[in-house]
This record gives sequence, structure tokens and C-alpha cells, in this order.
Amino acid sequence: MNRYGRGMLSGFYLILLLLISSLFAKNQVLFYSQAPLLADENLKLYVKSLGPQHRFLSLNGTYDLFGGANEQSIGRVSIPSVFYSRQDFIFRKTFQMEKVVNAHYRLHFEGLNGLSEVRLNDKLLFSGSRNFLPLSLDVPASYLESRNNTIEIKIRSWKGRDAQFPTWMPVNLPRIDNGINRSVFIEIAPAVCLRQPTAHAGFRGDSLMISGSLRIQSIADFKGDYNIVFQILEKGKVWRSVPYYFETDSTQNTKDINYSFTVPGLEPWSPQAPHVYRLKIVLKHNNKEVDTNYLPLSVRQVQADHQNIRLNGNPVKLDGINYIYQDARGVDLLNRRQVLQDLEKIKSLGFNAIRVGFYPRSPLFYSLTDSLGLVCFQDLPFPMMDSGFLADSLKQDAAVKYVRSFLDLVSGHPSVLGIGLSGFYDPDNLEGKMFLEKLSDLISQENLQLVYSGTFLPEPKAPDFADLCCFEILDRNHQKTYLDKIMNQLPGQKPVIFSAISKAISYRVDSSAITHDLQQITELYSRINSSEWKSRLAGDFVLTYSDYYLETPSLQAGPQNKFLLNTVGIYDLDRNLKKDAAALLASKKRMMPAAQFASEKKNIGTFLFVIVGLINFLVFVVLYRSMIEFRHNVHRSIRRPHGFFTDIQERRLIPYTENLILLLILSVNGAVMTGSILYFFRNNFYMDYLLSLVFPGNGMKLLISYIIWRPFLLLPILTFVIIATFFLMAVPIRFVSFFREPKIHSRQAIAISIWAAAPFLISLPVAMFFYNLLLVLNSYWILFVLLLYFHVWYLLRWINGTRVMTEVSFARVFLFTIAFLGIIGGGFYYYLQTQVNLSAHLVFLLHLYQSLI
Repeated sequence: MNRYGRGMLSGFYLILLLLISSLFAKNQVLFYSQAPLLADENLKLYVKSLGPQHRFLSLNGTYDLFGGANEQSIGRVSIPSVFYSRQDFIFRKTFQMEKVVNAHYRLHFEGLNGLSEVRLNDKLLFSGSRNFLPLSLDVPASYLESRNNTIEIKIRSWKGRDAQFPTWMPVNLPRIDNGINRSVFIEIAPAVCLRQPTAHAGFRGDSLMISGSLRIQSIADFKGDYNIVFQILEKGKVWRSVPYYFETDSTQNTKDINYSFTVPGLEPWSPQAPHVYRLKIVLKHNNKEVDTNYLPLSVRQVQADHQNIRLNGNPVKLDGINYIYQDARGVDLLNRRQVLQDLEKIKSLGFNAIRVGFYPRSPLFYSLTDSLGLVCFQDLPFPMMDSGFLADSLKQDAAVKYVRSFLDLVSGHPSVLGIGLSGFYDPDNLEGKMFLEKLSDLISQENLQLVYSGTFLPEPKAPDFADLCCFEILDRNHQKTYLDKIMNQLPGQKPVIFSAISKAISYRVDSSAITHDLQQITELYSRINSSEWKSRLAGDFVLTYSDYYLETPSLQAGPQNKFLLNTVGIYDLDRNLKKDAAALLASKKRMMPAAQFASEKKNIGTFLFVIVGLINFLVFVVLYRSMIEFRHNVHRSIRRPHGFFTDIQERRLIPYTENLILLLILSVNGAVMTGSILYFFRNNFYMDYLLSLVFPGNGMKLLISYIIWRPFLLLPILTFVIIATFFLMAVPIRFVSFFREPKIHSRQAIAISIWAAAPFLISLPVAMFFYNLLLVLNSYWILFVLLLYFHVWYLLRWINGTRVMTEVSFARVFLFTIAFLGIIGGGFYYYLQTQVNLSAHLVFLLHLYQSLI
């Protein structure tokens, strides 16, 4: 091979090395920690539910950090902290504590994200996943040493598998902070103590029924006279005190109690008057207080009634906003002061409801929404009930336990009116529907919260398992037509809420204009708040409070050059109000003027395809006219391919120069056409989704997204990729040479691979205008069908050339080729099916496409 071929191969290998290294390179070990004062402040608030008989030992602070399979020491890190890396980490801390005689010990994690193992003095306490939920573990006294003790926490980052929640979702999922993201502490409880208390308030005529359950646990057998006193506290004062007597059993050390009593009516909780009481549970032994627990207690009723949501019998219109908490650094470490500031700002802007997207929050968060009178709708992290999930009984059991744990967490928090079970509800998925009905029945047992479904499909009818439907508006460029279509489908049986938490289907308006999140959402928000829509909806969650980082890079985030940042919020992460949002809020409740679109004519990248395609075409024309032999070979390879390939087989070698010219011309032509397609659909939800399916690794998708938005990089890289494809297509031909005589040289195999693509020269005049054709056409299928035709033509010509070179019948080569491509394609499909359940996502995208056309 001459120096031109060697240089070309060197460049190809360099690009290939960069792409592969980005896929397999380890992420940088990057930790974010919380200020000790904030952690201590949060901890003090968290333990207020336990009485003075309990002691606490904080395990926040410095931990030794180990990583990798060999548990190599990395350094030290302060807990609470979160990390962004796909490797395993071990957090280890040695602490001192005095053992108390006849005491119960519990280890508490306010938050622990990732697949975790917890060990105390080398004894396993927990193995599993509790993403976004608290974790409390009973610690046998025998596990503790009298002085030095060692706690070890191993965390494997979330990967959307291993029965972890959220179940995997390819786009728009807020970033998951792996690690110990809230306080860790040991509780030392008295010898006889209260465990797992619950309390619910419901109306019984003119009175109020307080009911619940609890467990009394003792180190030894029960002896003596025990009783319980229930006290209802209002602003720290005892409003009502009710004694409760029970019989003890000296043969057991646990006692389960179901209690109920009636009291005169309490003031109900509402956004206008957020009355929050506390239930104090006092365990007494011989009239001496042994243990005390506190529970939040409020009175309210919620139900879905045709088009309305009713709170305490009164209809409530939800003027809502999506809230996804991240601090200014984009991490999920709880800062109560920041959350309080955010919620107070939301309240002051006139919103009465928030939708907490995707992940449950700390109990401290719901205490704030209770006290501020903000209605809360909480999505649970089950965005997609796909076939892989539904076929796994362990995952289903984990989902049921997850829902039960969340219900325990929000028990007594009146602001939580609705619980969302699916962000990707597909009415055609009958197995998913049945399982969601099972989860809905679990939530509805106490009749304390509504169940809502989330769907991207324009069928705003709440499914049977849900009390109401939260429908995602995706087509935001043709709002009037789209909303008119939905209006004709709106049912009257169940309430409907509109949402816009996702990226839009497309930001392209027409051949010359594009728009982006806030511009589209501003128009949508003002439109659905018009009198025409206001009476038809139970409310909306169209706006999002602040920007947030994503778990998976978003191709659609390219204009900001921050592919991991979703800029949908009215505030940025620093809580600065955006200029567009200021105009929106100032004109709230009235129709905004049409969005001002950005002209794509000013983007030089849109001209690059024309310029490069034109230069490539002119170069070909000049060489075609000036090189007689090259012109003869082009004609012959297209019109008489069999004879042309026979000449190559009989050692009529094509000059390196001609091979190189044709290779470069075809590769640049293919790069222009492929680049035009990728660049045109760079703002498209489907393209974003498909890239996430094909490149499930964040690093690779981030690189691909970055390249697509930069035609100056996109075209040369695609050129090298197509060159590589031609060389790869020569490999099977060369491989056969090892088993047949006479030998097939590499030069012959490469010539067959390149010249089989000669018909693509016909597309040279079209390639330079391909991007413009996509702009002006309403349907792209005719272009894609023509491209498919040319690729099938190339494959048949390649098979013919291979048949000539190997002297094997066309039928056998065809069958071997189809079988080989089937194995490669099947293997790739199997890999994606096992990694991301490809079939379920493709079915969903098909339904979405069909519903929007």
C-alpha cells in the first residue's frame, strides 16, 4: 500500500481510538459533600419525632474511601456526600460509643442511593437498594463493641437494573446522585420502646376517628402495669388527651396494638388554612413515662369527581409547577434553607401545587409543603413498566415494597394529595396495566391519596387503575391544532391535568426557524390558562421551577452546549429568574404573543453541507473529465459490474490513485448526506431517544451529541467512519482467501468494496442539497426509501463482486452474507435487549409516533 493509503488508515485508526477510549474510559472520581452545619441542622429536625428517652450518635463526618475490586485506598471524604462514577466505593469509619445496658440500637440512613451493603464490625446488616427512601436497621447489641466500632458502607452506582428504582428511562431523567446523600446516625432507645407507629384521621359523622397501629418492643418480658396516652398537640399545646389501656403478656417481648378513638372535629388542612397537628404517643409504666413518639396528624379528604379534584368536598383547581430539587451545584444534597426559599417563592408567585418529579423527597420536605399549604403530587420512580420488568417477580416484589415504604414516609403528611405510578403509561401494555392496578389498590387502601398516571400518548383518558390522568404535551410547535384534537377526546368521567416536564418532540418550526423550551412553554401555558381550556382541566403542571441536570445526555440540549442540563426551568440553578420567564410571570393568566423564533439562516453550519457537497461534486467532475481511465472505470463499474469485477479477479488492478479518489469522493458524499440527516434531526425527541438506546453509555452519547451539533467536526468524523466501513466490507472477502486458491490480495478486496459503491456517484448532485430538501419536504419517507434503495443496490453489487472473486455461486454468497448480517444485527439487538429492553422502547416510540401524526 502506498503512502496515501497508509496515511488514510492512520487517520482512521486515530479517530477510532478516540471513539473507543471515550466509551471505555473510567469516569473521574468526583465527590460533592454537604457542609457539616447543614447536615447537623437537618439531623436535629429529622429526630424530632422521637422523645427525650432516645439518644443519638451522629455518624456524619469523615470516612475513609476505598474503590475498585482491590479496595484500593483513595483518600477521605465527608459524609453526607454524593459521587458521579460507575465504579464501586467503600466508605469506612471507626467510631467510639459506650454500650448501654438493656437498650435497643438502630442504624438510620436518611438517604442511601445505589445498590448498597452495610456492615457493622464485619457483620452484614443490609444488602439491597433503597434509592431516595430512608433506611432503618435494627442492630443486635452483640454486634457492637464496648469501645471501637467500624461501619462499612459499599455502594454500587445506579444502572437501572438489579431491581433498583427508578426503572431505566432513556431521556429526560434527572440526575441520580449515588452515595450517602443524607445523615447517618445510631439511635439508642430505652429497654421498652415504641416502634413503627402510624396514625390516620378520618371522619365519622360529626366526630373524627383517629386510628393506627404501633408495636411495643422490650429487651425482656413485659412486667408491671403499662398503658398508652395519646395527646393531640396544636402549636405545642395539648389539645386533647386520650388514655389507652392494653393487657401485657409476660411470655412475650413484643406487643402489636391497633388503636382507634374519636375526638371532636379538628380543623381540616387546606392550602388556605394549613392546619397541622402532632400526635404525641406516650408509653407509661406504673404511671412513669417510658418512651415517647411524635407523628404529624392532619385532617383532610381528597377525591376525584368527574373533571374536578375535591379537597374536603370543595373543588380545587391546580395551578401547579414542576419541582425537581438540585442545589446551585446541581446535586441532590438536601439544603432545607434552599428548599424553604424555593417553596416560599413558588407560593408567592401564586402557585398552589407542585409536582415533585421522578424521585421521593425527605420527610423534611413534606413537612415544609404541609406547613406552607402547597398541594403536592409525587411521581414514584416507575417511569416504564416494560416487559423485562413485568417478567421478573423479584422486581415486582421490590416495587410493592417500595410503594409501601413511600406510603409509610408520607403517612400523616396532608399536602401529598396524589401519587404518580407511571411516567410512560402505555394503554396497550396489558401486563403493565394489571401490575399498576395492583400498586394502585395498595395506595388506595387508606383512601388518603389519589393515584394518577402519566402518559406521553395523546389519550387523556385516565386508565382504570388511576383516579386522574397527567398528560404530557409533547407537540408544542402546532399547539392549536394539537390541543383542538385533544379537546375532542377529553372525557368527563375523570380529571385531566396537562404537563410539560419533558423535552418537546421537536424545536423546529419550519424551514428557517427553530424555538426552544421556554418559548414553547410560555405559549402553551398562556393558551391552556385561557377560558376555553380552564374549565376543561383539573389543572396543569406546565412550568418547571428551575433547571436541572440529567442522568443521560440530551441531544436536544445542544444550543446551550450543556448536554447534561435541562434548561426547562423559569429559574436557572443559581435561582436567577430568566428574562423570558419574567415576561411570562408578569402576564400570567392572559394570552402571550406568539413566540419569537430564532432564525436558522444565521447558522453557518446549515451552509456547510452545501459548501462541502458542492466542492466534492466539482472535484469529482474535474477528475472525471481529466482522467480518461478513471472515467472509463466509473462507466464500466456501473453498467457492467460483472465484467469489471472479473477484470479485478484476473489481476487487472485498479491504480491506487483511482481507488483513493473514489473512496474519498464516496466517503465525503456519504458524510454530507448522513450529516445532513443527523444535523436536521438534532432537535428531535425521537433522535434523542434512539441515540440513548444505541449508546446506553453516557460518555459515548455525550461525545456523539457534541459532534452532531458541530458540522465542522461531524463531516470529517463521518468521512473517516465511512472509510472504515469500506475497509471493513473488504475484510470478509480477504478472509475467504485463507481457505481458497488462488489467494485474494487486500488490494483486490478493497477495490471490490469501493467500486461496488460506484452507483452512489449518481447522488452527488443531490447530496449538497440534501439538508435543504429535508427542510422543505413535509414527508421524508421518499428520501429515505431512495437511500435504502441505493444501499440495497450496493449490497447486491458487493455480493456479486465477492462471488466473482471467490468463484462461489451467487446464491451461496447471498445466503452467507444475509446469515452473517443477521448474526451481527441479531447480536447487537440481543445486547441492547438485555441492556435496555430495546423492543419495549421501540414499541413505545411507534405508538407515540402514530398518535402524533
